Amino acid sequence: MARAEWRTTDGGCMYAVGSGGTITGYGAGKVRPGFGGCIIVDDPHKADEASSPVMRQNVIDWFQNTLESRCNSPHTPIIVIMQRLHENDLTGWLLKGGNGEKWEHLCLQAMPDEHTALWPEKHSLETLKRMRDASPLVFAGQYQQSPHAREGNFFKPDNIKVVDAIPEGLNWCRAWDLAASTDGDWTAGVKIAKYGQRFLVGDIVRLRGTPDEVRTAVKNTASRDGILCKVRLPQDPGQAGKEQAQSYTRMLAGYSVRSQPVTGGKESRAEPFASQVNVGNVDIVRGEWNNAFIDELRVFPNGTFDDQVDASADAFTEIQGNALALWENCG
Repeated sequence: MARAEWRTTDGGCMYAVGSGGTITGYGAGKVRPGFGGCIIVDDPHKADEASSPVMRQNVIDWFQNTLESRCNSPHTPIIVIMQRLHENDLTGWLLKGGNGEKWEHLCLQAMPDEHTALWPEKHSLETLKRMRDASPLVFAGQYQQSPHAREGNFFKPDNIKVVDAIPEGLNWCRAWDLAASTDGDWTAGVKIAKYGQRFLVGDIVRLRGTPDEVRTAVKNTASRDGILCKVRLPQDPGQAGKEQAQSYTRMLAGYSVRSQPVTGGKESRAEPFASQVNVGNVDIVRGEWNNAFIDELRVFPNGTFDDQVDASADAFTEIQGNALALWENCG
């Protein structure tokens, strides 16, 4: 059984909570010569939340306003152990002097230079370079401990090949990102299939319209795609989001439909699809929609719109791995 608190017969104690957890009534360290105890912070950020300024700040506020005050002695050390997930994560904030203290910084990079792997028994130099090429931003932070601002180089769309023919017998999924207004974001439906070890973006529908116009577009697109093409819908938080998803599912009776709550930051959701784009494993069918799609990938996450990226990420997630086994036939 998991235990949050442990005590020894010699008077020692260990207490553990998650980031943001309650530590009222607990102090760390004893006022005595030599080592009297410490606070250890291990990976305070979740990878899928680190791109959110609000979630990052929640961790920093908890560290500054709650955790640091639990030191029983001015000599009680605080040790932060973490992978870097964002340039403004907790470690970034501390190293920039956010709490007014000077920290000793031990940085262990998986690849200290182009010819060396820190732990070759775990990740060879060849493997590390392949990982870097596939996801340069993730590699810079989590493996090199040197995160940098995302400046539109999340995707490498020049690695995408344009094809003119669609192989037969593919299993397709079209995922939708639904806009809430007619003059802001776009509604986008991205259709993706997997063939062999590659992925094919077969078609994109993109429009601005009223709720009724969007519903009509989703229904007509499903009719063109056919009943063998799965449909993935987003489910916004709250009761209204559930009701919208249920309404769309009823409208698409006869098709394989699944609605899924959206969790995590946009970058973390897009990362699996971006990894395949960046290593050249994604093709697109030639069409008028190609340029708008490529342009959005090129500037993500700093572009004005990200509707096609969001829909692509959801379609890719459903097509990849064992996701197809999760479909519910709502016919």
